[in-house]
Amino acid sequence: MRPAPCHPERKYYCNGLCQACYMAKRRENPAFQAYMIEYQKGYRKRTEEQQKAYQLKRRQDPAKQERDRALRKKSGYLQKYGITPEQAVDMLAGQGWCCALCARELSRESMNVDHCHTTGRVRGILCTRCNSALGALGDNPAGLFRALQYVSEKKTDALAASVQQAIGVAK
Repeated sequence: MRPAPCHPERKYYCNGLCQACYMAKRRENPAFQAYMIEYQKGYRKRTEEQQKAYQLKRRQDPAKQERDRALRKKSGYLQKYGITPEQAVDMLAGQGWCCALCARELSRESMNVDHCHTTGRVRGILCTRCNSALGALGDNPAGLFRALQYVSEKKTDALAASVQQAIGVAK
């Protein structure tokens, strides 16, 4: 193996460079960039009809539709939350198949994964209404506390006392 002068641990490829350095230098060339843009345009034109036919065939196959839907859901959970749909269902089962806030019964289709927007850590499974409410209140304790204060000020004294007691217990 003849070593490349640019990286002696790699094999010589062309013009006194290893393959990675040669390709990087080639990509920087304006003539090569213009060539690649034209090539890609031509490739898209040549394969456009093939791609449309393939996508139409795929959309019409119910088995592939279901598999694609499951794959999109799985990759969405992994990308957004770092968990699989199975782990989310296990969390929901651990919560007794209920929303962690309002205790409304949930199913696999109606569950929303609640997570901290600063750390990305998953907190639990919520219904759509509770998840939206947390987001609307700023997803922080200060917003929730302001909402509690507002509700307690606008309600009767008995309710305000119970809210204050709940806040005291929560601290």
